[in-house]
Amino acid sequence: MIKKLIIILVYFFIPELIFANFDFNKNCNNTFKLILDLQFDEAIKFTKVEKQINPDNKLVYYFDNYVYFLKTIASDSENDYLIFKNKFDFNYNKLKKANQNSPYFLYTQADIHFQSAILSYKFKDFILASYHFYKAYKLISLNFKKHPDFYQNYKLTGSFNLLLASIPQNYEWFKNLFNINGNINLGIKELEYYYLQSKNSAYNTESIILLSFAYQHFLSNNKRAYIFLNHTNQINLQNPLICFLYANSCVKVDKNNEAIAVSENCLKNSKIYTIKYLYYFLGIMKLNRLDNDADIYFFKYLDLYKGKNYIKSSYQKLAWYYLINKDYLKYNIYFNKVKQLGFVNTEADKQAYIEANQSVKINKELLKARLLFDGGNFAEAEQLLLKNSDISNNKSKKDNIEYLYRLARIFHKKNRLEEAKQQYELVISKGSELPYYYAKNSALQLALIYENENDFKYSDFYFHKSLSIKSNEYKNSINFNAKSGLNRIHLQN
Repeated sequence: MIKKLIIILVYFFIPELIFANFDFNKNCNNTFKLILDLQFDEAIKFTKVEKQINPDNKLVYYFDNYVYFLKTIASDSENDYLIFKNKFDFNYNKLKKANQNSPYFLYTQADIHFQSAILSYKFKDFILASYHFYKAYKLISLNFKKHPDFYQNYKLTGSFNLLLASIPQNYEWFKNLFNINGNINLGIKELEYYYLQSKNSAYNTESIILLSFAYQHFLSNNKRAYIFLNHTNQINLQNPLICFLYANSCVKVDKNNEAIAVSENCLKNSKIYTIKYLYYFLGIMKLNRLDNDADIYFFKYLDLYKGKNYIKSSYQKLAWYYLINKDYLKYNIYFNKVKQLGFVNTEADKQAYIEANQSVKINKELLKARLLFDGGNFAEAEQLLLKNSDISNNKSKKDNIEYLYRLARIFHKKNRLEEAKQQYELVISKGSELPYYYAKNSALQLALIYENENDFKYSDFYFHKSLSIKSNEYKNSINFNAKSGLNRIHLQN
């Protein structure tokens, strides 16, 4: 009888002896910051210390999973993905043995399933991705019911709303199978709530990363992302993920020089795990400025990067570099490398491969106008096009339609919207039957103009028009943006 009483007392009054704790202490705060700063070796040292001084703290297994998740995201390496997969089961089993009364119990399980879903999808393990995605969705939904005041829930519920609302058409079966849907505006609001609640916590950096990414990729509101990241005390350029997102937002709001400065500064930080993609990204920005040293960064990327992405695209950009600099021998050499080396996993690589195999030669002046435009030099790009207006009448249908499209994009960016609308319409009427992306993206841009003017009838028409125009060039990204746009405007009505 006394023995039973002791067991009951221990169960009710000393639960930490039965269920392991989730102790987000000062050491764990530092660990989490190091992980998000991509200082993986230092973070692992902190988790080892935590295991020694607080062996019951199961957060260390969540952190361990997070380290290898971000390392794989940053490296794009299949070897790192395999390491992550091998560690997942061990970490997950440890988390399942933790304190079931804690809001972290289901939350940490949901988050590592979510991380696994992202990586599985990234490495084309689609069945496994579907399993982890649904598992994460069910776990966070249950945690939300059990712990509605646990604000960290909103990180995942917001992410699910955004992803489910923008799911590619060939994965609609997933939503139908499990009867789940998303909502972009709700997803944004949930991530904004997560950010506001986390302002004075260890989660602040994570919330900034997620919200700025959402503004850029789901709202297509690059200005909002730029203002958000540039806000007082908001920008932490020592964090490589924020650094990249900020640089990307700079490019999207036509601040190419600022983006270059930010990226160069980030690459100087020797303490962090270098995101090799930054070399490729910096090469593109310098090429957009027609810099003489743009080639260095593509070579650096090709030398250091061990994954499969942006290899063809890097060789394409090197070919462009040599074409602009009139080194036609190297231009041909690097375009041949586009055909021979790398993979077609990303849209940039697919487009590079398509271009390298086209019989149509690249028009150097149109290429320069495109690069200047991408770098935010609209006046110079327009002058170049007007100086070469005979392009619109030459024998190449591709050059003809691209010339009209480049002018439309310049008018749009210079806020000459009536001219832009007319020019986009011209591109659609002349280019819808051609295999190039110009007409498809023109319809998307018209939809965005009308959405910004709150003319949802015309916006709806052109989003659907964009989806209906067939093109293998940039198809996935254009369709994604059109579908996200439809989701946004339908919620306005």
